[in-house]
Amino acid sequence: MTWAVAFASPLAFFALLFPFARRHVDAPLPWARSPVFRVGVVVGSALLMLVGHLLGDWGWLDMLIRRWAEGPLLYTAWRASTYATYSLAVVALLVLLGVAVRQRALAMKDRAGAAPLFWLAVGLFIGTVRWELHIFVRSAAFACGGFVKLQAAQMHALMWIVSLACPLVLFASTYAYLRHRAPGPSSVLRAPMVLVTMAASSALAIGAVFATNPVAEAGPRTAELMIAGYNAWLMAGIVTSCALPVMVGVLMLRLRRAGSHAVA
Repeated sequence: MTWAVAFASPLAFFALLFPFARRHVDAPLPWARSPVFRVGVVVGSALLMLVGHLLGDWGWLDMLIRRWAEGPLLYTAWRASTYATYSLAVVALLVLLGVAVRQRALAMKDRAGAAPLFWLAVGLFIGTVRWELHIFVRSAAFACGGFVKLQAAQMHALMWIVSLACPLVLFASTYAYLRHRAPGPSSVLRAPMVLVTMAASSALAIGAVFATNPVAEAGPRTAELMIAGYNAWLMAGIVTSCALPVMVGVLMLRLRRAGSHAVA
């Protein structure tokens, strides 16, 4: 059951959403144009990520789990969930490469009607592998702190910097990409090196999945250092969960206004 939930549910979600989006990509639903709906999506995303942190990382959900699972049952479910998410991180990237090859073939034939779905595929599969990459970055930060023998306060500061800097760099690069008139998906897919770039990125991401545990084992051994780093990572993650959707929403609003002025 744990394998089915952790592994099959994201792929099933993609299989159901992808055809639906394909039917409506050229003719958006009327209610999707509503400002109320768009604001609701941004606010709802921020609240959903914040609730996820509170339930998972702050232990609220753990209290409910311990009411029905004890000992071997809880341990078995946890291991199954871990292995399923690791496997999903590998499978999702391989499927994404297949989607990219297919979409590129359509774009090269000047049949670019399905090209916007390329971005949908990228977004869904990045969301699928995000947690594994997130854990790898956290483990790498711990390993670096242990290697240079940081103190607890220094580890606390390092985890804040790493946890905030990664999404901010992603946001800044996305903003620059869009601000300087990002090419459409068809143009991107026609680029000579797009498949090579995606293959290299996927290889790095898959490597990160398998390297997470060895890297984590090289981290600090003292409880004080671990607690300081973990608390900073947790709080910075909550800040990011609240701030990043709002920042993306503001960016979308600015781009919408700029597009409206350009059309006018």
